[in-house]
Amino acid sequence: MNVELPASLVSKTFKQQAKERYTARGGLVLDWNTLHLRGSRPLHAFDSVMVHVASCLGAVVAAIAASCLWSLFFSTPDDTPPHASLAFDSFFADDYYHARALFRASAAAANATQHVIPYIVPNMDLSIDIAILPGSFADDVNASVVVHLSGIHGVEGFAGSAIQSAWLASQSATSASKPRPTIVLVHAANPYGFAKLRRVNEHNVDLNRNHLTTVQFQAKQAESPNLHGYANMHAFLNPTPTTMGSWFDSLYPRAFYHYLVSGYTQCLRTIVSGTYHFDTGLYYGGHRLEPSHRLLHDFFQANLNLKAIHRVAFLDVHTGLGPRGHDTLDIYMPPSVVNRAAVFDRFNWSATPDAMWTSYDRAVGAGIEGYLNLFPQAPVAVGVTQEFGTVSPLAVLTALRTENAATQHDPTRRWRAAQALRDVFYLHEDWAWKWQVASRGMALLDHVVATMA
Repeated sequence: MNVELPASLVSKTFKQQAKERYTARGGLVLDWNTLHLRGSRPLHAFDSVMVHVASCLGAVVAAIAASCLWSLFFSTPDDTPPHASLAFDSFFADDYYHARALFRASAAAANATQHVIPYIVPNMDLSIDIAILPGSFADDVNASVVVHLSGIHGVEGFAGSAIQSAWLASQSATSASKPRPTIVLVHAANPYGFAKLRRVNEHNVDLNRNHLTTVQFQAKQAESPNLHGYANMHAFLNPTPTTMGSWFDSLYPRAFYHYLVSGYTQCLRTIVSGTYHFDTGLYYGGHRLEPSHRLLHDFFQANLNLKAIHRVAFLDVHTGLGPRGHDTLDIYMPPSVVNRAAVFDRFNWSATPDAMWTSYDRAVGAGIEGYLNLFPQAPVAVGVTQEFGTVSPLAVLTALRTENAATQHDPTRRWRAAQALRDVFYLHEDWAWKWQVASRGMALLDHVVATMA
C-alpha cells in the first residue's frame, strides 16, 4: 500500500489546524463592550411584547450555550455503519498483551527481524518490541532510516499499534524488492502505561516531557514551579482526597474560573507545558531520563550506525487532539538541520508558521526531538507527530484528571477511571474511527518510506 498524502493533510501543523478547526466549529462569543443597560421607564404594550421576545431569545441563547458546553465535555457516538472494508479491525487490540501478540505475529509474517527489550516492573510481563526491515542495499543499509513509534503515551498506544501491525501485514515479497530505507517499528515505547491504561509510566512521568539532558533537567528544576502558572492550577488539575468526592462537580466552575482569569491560550499553555516540581501531577516531566528512553538509546546505538545515517525520519502516533477521526501533523526538525527548506521540499510538504499558536511554545522534552539528537550529522532529519482526534478536549482533561486523582489517592477507583481514560483515547467501538486511523496511519508511513528511499 503506497498512498500519496493530499496536500491538505500536511498543509499546516497539527497545532494550528486544531486551533482553526476549534474556531471554525463555532461558539457563542459575547462582546461585553456591545452590551448596554438602558435606563428604566414604564412598560407599554410594545415593551411587553419585546420583553416576551427577549425572554424567548434568552431561552434560545441559553439552549445554545448549554449545547456548546455539552459538546465541550461529551461526544456523540458515531453510529456510522461498519466500513465496507473491515480488514483493519482485526489489528485493533483489546489490551496491551493482545496488541503485543498481534505486532509479533505481523512482524513474523513480514520476515522482519524482531527484538524484545524486557521492561522490568515487578509482577508484570512487559517489553518494548521492535521489528526491523533492512534497507534495500546491503552496502547502504543504514544510510536512510525511518523509525515509527507507538505508545509513548501508554494508553494512546492502541492506534499506533494497529497501524504498525496492519502495515507489517501488508508487506510482501514485492514490497521488499523495491528500494527502501531501513524501517524500524518500535511497539509500546511505554509498555507500563499501555498495560495499565495510563498516559504516563510507572513513575507518573509523561515521556513526552521527559526527553531532556541532565543540564536541561537541572534548569527546569531551578525554574519557579509557577513559571507558566502550573502552581496556580495545581489544585484544579490534581484534586486532593478532600475534593475527590466532587471531582466532576468542581471541574466546571474551576475550569470557567481559570478561563476567565487567564484566557484559553494561557490555560492551555499552563497545562501542556507541564511541571517538573509536582511529581504526582498531570504532565509531570520527571527529574531524570526515564527507562524507556534509556533503553531505546542503547538499542539504537547498538543496532544502527548512527554516524553513517544521512537521512532519518521519526513518526510518533498519538490520539486525543483534533476532530474525531481526523489526523493532524506536527512537523519538527532539529537545529542541526541547516537547510530546512530543502527537507520540506524533499517530503513534498508545505507548512504555515504557527507563531500565533503559541500554547505549546514552552513545552519541552518531546520523545522524537530527543531521539533525533542521536543523529547530529544527518543533513535530512525530520520528526512527525501524527495525532488522531477522538473526543472533546474537556472530556479528555476530565478523564485524565479523574484517573490521576484515583491513582494517587484512591486505588479502589483507579481501574474504572482507567477504563474511562482508555475510552477517550481509543474509540474501540467506532468502526469508522478505526478505519480512518489504520488507513491514514499506513498512508503516512508509506509516504515517508517512499520519500526516504
